Amino acid sequence: MTLPFSRDGLARIREIAPGLGLSVIICLAALSLSQRYGAPVMPFALLLGIAMSFLAQDPRIRPGLEFTAASLLKIGVALLGLSITATTFTQLGLWAVLSVIGLLGATMGVGIAIGRRAGWPLPVATVAAGAVSICGASAALAISSLLPGMKEHRSQTMTIVLTATAFSTLGMVAYPVLLETMGFDAAQEGFVLGASIHDVAQVVGAGYSVSDEVGEIAVLTKMIRVAMLPVVLLTLSVMLARRSATKGAIRLPWFVVVFIALAILASLVPVPDWLTAGASHGARSIFYVSIAAIGLLSNVQEIFRTGHTALRVLGLTTLFLLLAAMGLAALLA
Repeated sequence: MTLPFSRDGLARIREIAPGLGLSVIICLAALSLSQRYGAPVMPFALLLGIAMSFLAQDPRIRPGLEFTAASLLKIGVALLGLSITATTFTQLGLWAVLSVIGLLGATMGVGIAIGRRAGWPLPVATVAAGAVSICGASAALAISSLLPGMKEHRSQTMTIVLTATAFSTLGMVAYPVLLETMGFDAAQEGFVLGASIHDVAQVVGAGYSVSDEVGEIAVLTKMIRVAMLPVVLLTLSVMLARRSATKGAIRLPWFVVVFIALAILASLVPVPDWLTAGASHGARSIFYVSIAAIGLLSNVQEIFRTGHTALRVLGLTTLFLLLAAMGLAALLA
């Protein structure tokens, strides 16, 4: 293990500093644009990174970009565990929890099948299915950081992130109008919004645009989906380990272990609100910086080439999730 202030550690810091610094600068620019136009930060960070991807050819910058897009991203995933608690599962009731878990599992299966049918390799199809099933861009990045071979598919991961964000924004605007037209009550609307919109921010926007009651139910429902992220990561880790040629005990990636440990800690021990909020904001900030680095490392031509496929795969998967959520909500009537 290299100590951070040893000679090797300082050399490593100097090696990654230019790429990491560039990613942070792009992230700050994205934050400024987000505040100016009232839009999500992540698409701005990604698009700015893609626009400046020519800089990744500089050998002085690339090591820091690789670190930020991989190792730093995993730290962000690990920090998410502190914002997941068991109380989320008890606030909506058993029926809602089981319904959301069933929707997640079904959507993962359907999304993977659609992705494979479209010609995507299994890891890419799994990332796309996770983005729709769990929590949009955050889930896509977490799953892609776990699956082997995704380093070669960064451009497709970026296309998935952009497409998932676009569908989330569309859902934030269109779903409340659709559900109101169909005569759903507040409980049903909150359930559908939380169970079908990909990103947390858009769930908040959609729910509270209807009423405080709808907003609260939508956020609680959405948090059940987010709380299932460690379960999905653990399941994928076990499946990967069993497929590996290496025999012996299953070894989970370190960031999945930390994620699960923090989630258990947050469920068993009262964690101060400032610490939970700090971990959540820290994880999101790391995602913004990492997405900028991934954008810098992306192949623009590959993004354009796979864009129409991502629209089709995520569009069909999103439609399945919406119709299934509406069907389950109708049972509440």
